[in-house]
Amino acid sequence: MKTIKLQEWALFAEVLGGIAIVITLIFLVLETRANTNAIQVQTYQSLTAELNTVRFENMKTQNMGALFQYTKKPFNELTDHQKYRLIMITEATWGVYESAFYANERNVLGKNEWGRFEAAICRNYHVDKTLWYPETAGPSSLDATALNGIARNVTPKFREYVESFCIN
Repeated sequence: MKTIKLQEWALFAEVLGGIAIVITLIFLVLETRANTNAIQVQTYQSLTAELNTVRFENMKTQNMGALFQYTKKPFNELTDHQKYRLIMITEATWGVYESAFYANERNVLGKNEWGRFEAAICRNYHVDKTLWYPETAGPSSLDATALNGIARNVTPKFREYVESFCIN
């Protein structure tokens, strides 16, 4: 009779242990989802903070003047100093975009957050085309060596994405 009671208790303990494992797994799934959402928000905030820092530095050092002049006249008509400032701010901006691209690839960014970056990437690709491959900008001491152009300073995978996605 003691053996039967012990067997019954062992069976009850196994069932209880199985239920505990299922509850634990459900809890882990919920926590992982919550953690993923928190990481997405944190990554987006970090990337936008980087982009805002670049924008702030741009305004602080009066690079906005170079950007404005760039839209008004061809790149090769800017002074070397203006070209250098424009290239530096553009390189920093594209670095943030590339980080966002890889964060999206790893499913660290949400669809809405990535959509904002994706729109900015294409918009800036069309604005920055002469900086994408500087040899198209004309002869100057900076044109051919200006950090070798944006296209050469991003990963081939990101460059291919930008050039194929932002066709229009």
